Amino acid sequence: MIAAAFLPLRAEATPVAIALRAYPSPAYAVVDQLLSHREQLSLDQRQMTALRELSRRLGEIHGAPRIAGLDRVPGKSVPRFTQASPSRDQAVRSALALLTSGQRLEAIRLLHLSDRPEVLK
Repeated sequence: MIAAAFLPLRAEATPVAIALRAYPSPAYAVVDQLLSHREQLSLDQRQMTALRELSRRLGEIHGAPRIAGLDRVPGKSVPRFTQASPSRDQAVRSALALLTSGQRLEAIRLLHLSDRPEVLK
């Protein structure tokens, strides 16, 4: 008799893969995902340049400190900081605005957004 054991794929078993599934990806990853499908979307050079610039700007903003308000202490005001992180929905809307109507439909399919109409408004 031969016994067989089914083990998870190495990538599925690593802590990094588990962490990637547990936390949402940053907003710029949506734009990068569209860029990875440039042939399917038939992106021209102008659109690719604009999407790369959008991804770069979103990456710079992600995690940057932003003044959220001022805390008052006797004699002075002290800024209260938070981390800026643009939403994935904002990134999707910005990226889709750079595409033609036919490309938008294909991008919505590629990003699995057809079940989330609130993103497309």
